[in-house]
Amino acid sequence: MCTDEFYGLGRAEAEALGLITLPIVVVEHPMGGLRPDEVHERATQAVEEIVRALTVAREVLAEENRNRVVETRRRVRDKPLFA
Repeated sequence: MCTDEFYGLGRAEAEALGLITLPIVVVEHPMGGLRPDEVHERATQAVEEIVRALTVAREVLAEENRNRVVETRRRVRDKPLFA
């Protein structure tokens, strides 16, 4: 599970670890700084996808996620390491 901003990183990490078919549940970014009721709302929205990731055949999920694209609003900005 990760936020939409970090889906690409999560997918790359899963593939680097040999978990190419790992389903990744995505929630809206950011999670930090949210009130408990907002976190609860996002968790509630993700429950169906979490259950599906745990119960649907791996082959089916792999096919669905093979070319998955997650749209973001690009809230995280690249910053130079050495300014």
